[in-house]
Formats: sequence, C-alpha cells, structure tokens
Amino acid sequence: MPEKKNQPAPIILADYQENENHLVNVRDAQHTLEDQLWFGFEYRSKNDIMRNAEGDFQPEEAVKYGFNPECAVNQDDEQIQGGLRSTYRDMVKAYSIEDYKKYFSALGSMKAKTAVISGRHYESIEKALDENTPNRDEKAFYLYRSSGLTARSNACNDFCLDCQEDAERSLGEALEKKYDYKTVTMRQFAQDMGIDIEKLNLPEGAADKTVYDLRRPDFPKADENTMKEQVFQMLQANFGEYFVRQGVDAAVEKMTEGQKNLYRKALEVGGRGENADLSKIEEWIQDEGEALAADLRTASAISNMKDARYRTQLSGTFGSNDEGFLDKEIKKETARTRFISDIVGKKKDIGQVKESIVSKANRDFYAESLRKYPAETPAKASYENYVTLHTGIKGGSTPDEMVENLSKALSASALQELDRKFNLKEARQIGQHFKELFALDTLKMKPELLKSALQDGSSVLRMGRQLRKTFYGVAPEKQQSFSAKMRTLQSHLMPPEKRSKEYQKFYKAVKTCAELEEKMEGMTAEEKEKAYCQANLDVFEAARTYMDGKESVRSRDTGKLSFDHALDALAICSETTPALNVRTDKILGNINRVRNQNNPQAANYIDAESFHERYGAAHSDRSVADYSRRNRNVNIVHDPAEEIKGPANV
Repeated sequence: MPEKKNQPAPIILADYQENENHLVNVRDAQHTLEDQLWFGFEYRSKNDIMRNAEGDFQPEEAVKYGFNPECAVNQDDEQIQGGLRSTYRDMVKAYSIEDYKKYFSALGSMKAKTAVISGRHYESIEKALDENTPNRDEKAFYLYRSSGLTARSNACNDFCLDCQEDAERSLGEALEKKYDYKTVTMRQFAQDMGIDIEKLNLPEGAADKTVYDLRRPDFPKADENTMKEQVFQMLQANFGEYFVRQGVDAAVEKMTEGQKNLYRKALEVGGRGENADLSKIEEWIQDEGEALAADLRTASAISNMKDARYRTQLSGTFGSNDEGFLDKEIKKETARTRFISDIVGKKKDIGQVKESIVSKANRDFYAESLRKYPAETPAKASYENYVTLHTGIKGGSTPDEMVENLSKALSASALQELDRKFNLKEARQIGQHFKELFALDTLKMKPELLKSALQDGSSVLRMGRQLRKTFYGVAPEKQQSFSAKMRTLQSHLMPPEKRSKEYQKFYKAVKTCAELEEKMEGMTAEEKEKAYCQANLDVFEAARTYMDGKESVRSRDTGKLSFDHALDALAICSETTPALNVRTDKILGNINRVRNQNNPQAANYIDAESFHERYGAAHSDRSVADYSRRNRNVNIVHDPAEEIKGPANV
C-alpha cells in the first residue's frame, strides 16, 4: 500500500531526551552567578510545569510538548539539584555581609523581571478582548488568574523564597560572630547593615529595644538556646526581606517606561487576590470563560515548557542582561504570547494553537530572539570558571570531595597561569596527576586545612605554592649537598644514548640537578629556591616514571643497575625534603607488592625504615662497583662526559 503523503513523522523519544551533562554544562557556562540563579529558576519552573500538567496530554503529545518525565532530567537529580540550590553559596563564598547583600538583591531582581513577564501576559489578554467587551477588566482578570499564566511568576517567587531561606540560615552564622544575642538592638543592626530602619515597619519604640526583649514575650518559657535562635532568625529575616526589596527597586529603576508599566500592572492585578468580585461575569464564565481558560491553561503550559526548555539549552540568556529581551517582548508580540490572542481574540482551535507554539518557525524565531541579546561578555568556558565550580561551597562537604576538588582547582590554576586554552580533559588529567604529585590524600585527615584551601581561587594558589615548597623545596643549607649528591649519582648513570625516552628524561633531570650549583651565580635567594624546587620535582617524577612498570626484579644487570639508580634518586630527594617520604613509601610498597607480595622476609624486599641507609649517592658507588666486577668487559667511569655505549631501552 503506498505511503500517504503528509503523514506525521513518528515521535522518537530520544529526539526529545534531555541530557544531564548538557544541562550541567549550560548552567556552568552562564556568564555570571546571577545568570546561574536564572537557570535554576527556569529548570525548577520546567519541572513544576511538568508535574502540574500530569495526565493532561496523550503519550505522544507529552513527548512532543516536553511533558514526558522519561525525557526529563529529574529535578532531584544530584548533579543538577546540588548545583541549583547551592549557587547562592558561590555568590557568598567569602561569607561577608556585602556578599549576602548582593545575593538577596539578585533574588529581588529576578522577582521584578518575572513580574514584567506576568504584566505582559495580562496586557495580552486585555488586548485580545475587544475594547467594547462588557466587563472587560473582570473577564481579563478571570482568564489571567484561571489560565496558569501566573505559574511562571509563582514559580519564581517560590524559588526565590527557598533560596532566601537557605541563605538566611547561612547568614545567621555571620551575624552570630558579630553580635551578642542578648544586647543587640534593631537600630544598631540596621546601622551596621546599611538598612533604612524606617522601611522595616517595626512597632513604635521597637527600634531601640534589644531583639531579645522583642522576641521573649512570644517564647516566655524558652531556654537560652531557643532565644538565641529566635533573635538571629529575626535579624536574618529582616536583612533578607530588606535587600530583596532593594533588588526589586534597583531592577525597576533600570527598566524602560514600558517595562515599568507592565511591572505596575502585575502588582495591581496580583493585589486583587482570590476574592475579587466576579459576580458580574458568572454567566459568561459558564458559557465561554471556562472553556477559554482551559485552552489557555493547555497553551500556557506548552509555552512555558518551551520557554524553560529553550532557556536551559542556551547560555547567556538570563539575569542581569535580560532587559533587552524583555524590551523586545514589549515592542513586538512574540511567539511567547501570540497564543493568547489566538485563543481569546481569534478563537482558534486549541489543536491548531498547540501546533503553532511548537512549530519550527516559532522555535527558530524564539531561539534567534534569545541569541540576539547575549550577555556583554561572550559565553566561554575558562579555567577561572572551572576553579569557581570547585571552590567555595562547591569545594565539597567530605574530605574525599574536597581532595578531588582541590586537585581540579590546582590543575586549572596551573593551566591558567600558563595561559593555556581551556581543555576540560587536560584539566582533569592534570588534576589526577596533582593528587599524586602533592600526595593530596594525606590531607583528608586535615579537613579544616582543605576548607581553608578551597575558599576561592586565591586560596587555591596559596595552597599550591605551599604544597610545592613542602614536598620539593630544598632548604638553602641543603642546596650544596643536594647538588653534590646528584653529581655523584650522575657520574654513575648509564649514558642516555639508545635508551628509552623515560630513561633519557631521568638522566637529563639528574644532570640538571648536578649542574645547578655552578649556575647559581648572580641569582637571588628566591630564584635559587625556585630552581632547586623545580629540579627536585623533575628528578623525583622522572625516576618514578622510569620505574613504572619495571617493579619486578630486572633480568639484566644493566636494568637492575638503572632501576637501583632511580631508587638512589628517590632516596636523595626524600632525604633532602622529608615530606617526600610519603610518596617514596607508596612507591616502595608497590615495588614490594609486585616483587614479593610485601613479604619482609624476602631477599628482594625494600624496607622503608632503612631505605635511606641502603640507597642514595653512596649506594650508587657500591652498585657500580658490583656491576663492574660482574661485567669486566664494561668499564663504568666516573665521568659523565665520557660516552659509554650500553644496551638499548633499559
């Protein structure tokens, strides 16, 4: 049977599937932390819309319009939710009062801007109703209230309230450090915080009373711990409400006149409440209003879902730079509100309206509108942002998490200093290398030190410098002997020609150390310190890399000798910088595991306790002498400049 023309394409679930990693990446790529808050709101809004519309769509429609829960990343997803609900902590990572002010103001800005969108929806309903329509205002209010068009604004208010409460609890810790809960007054608090006390709407005479005295009448039998909690809850709540209001006012001040009118309209309509008198239009509601409201609920749910899905797929479309996008909505009726006039004014069939909302033309137009108003700074992944994502409150709550995040932040900081192009794979690989390089797992026993290191990018850099100095720094009084021991070791090394790249790198690192002393002339003490630190690190890493995979007893004398020389290098490095014994012990443990299952009685067991007695510069003398006796045809001379041929790839 021939295929029918214009047959709808089959719905493929995978084409509509959200991707968790993509959502995380888009969130992380936002230009500002304020934009991350907007992303959080959009994501939560999307999931709220989905829950509220459960059962309203047929299975294929649910997929097509974005309401199939199988296609969505769950709102409680650990990666998504953890980031969205903790964004505020990135904004207050210094836990300063000024940080909290900025954070609460950002929430206020969000509330103001969603109010503009609500005002735009109400105005669209008004315009869709003929000017001569009897009781036009009441009908517009009924349709607005009953159609789900307030869902977006309500979701924003709920999101901001949750974030505000979270931050207020955290703010309490900062306030407790500043005030005695029994003596602080509201006037003192307001002055310190930069709050206009007249705007707190306190009862007469309350400003100069202690907050303790203001709260005690409500808790006459409460113990002191409860009273302390109540005092700081009152301070937190007043602080939060005041600066959220400041954020609202600041956002409104920046709006165009058209936006301000829509904002005022939203406040006026919202102030009417659920008990508005609609008795004049009861008959109209039964005859026409209920059906219109039902169609608007369906269409607005699809429109809001499309809006949220678009915005969680694109970066740079939120928050502080959203004024241009809002202004476009005012000047021209876009796909976001056209469904209102289609239903209320043109009385189009709901099926036709639904298809129009998700049509390719509207999708392309909408996406183009979003992209037309990017943030001032182009969205880009950067090492600076990567550090931000792994420090502050995102530094982790357990020692394991903190160590993992410190390794990543150290890696990003190092790559940023080298002015390298952002490469996530490289950052992660080097992060794992840094875990070993600085034995970061040993810090798990010091969670307070980890917290201190993960405050921000600056603290990460400080910790990196300290770790480098601790593990590889050579004290001035040890620099001369360090070079001398390396000269002794170098004089006994097999020449690098025709050997493996790992051995050549090891030979070069030892040679550099051996020659350091003669190159120090004219250097400052700081320059010498850096040079010796880098040389020590290079030798240790080169020796470790060379030994990797060669832990079993070497079959040839040349292999045994070279492996022992690498052990000699480790001994010299860790004897010079004792902190390196942590790494050395781990390497020795691995060698013993491979060679003898960690059996201390085995002849080839290397005892960590006597390691520095058995290995080092002096041992290299003995090992070469033993080798020469066993291989009389090969002469090992104590002159590294003399070329000696030997077997390749040891």
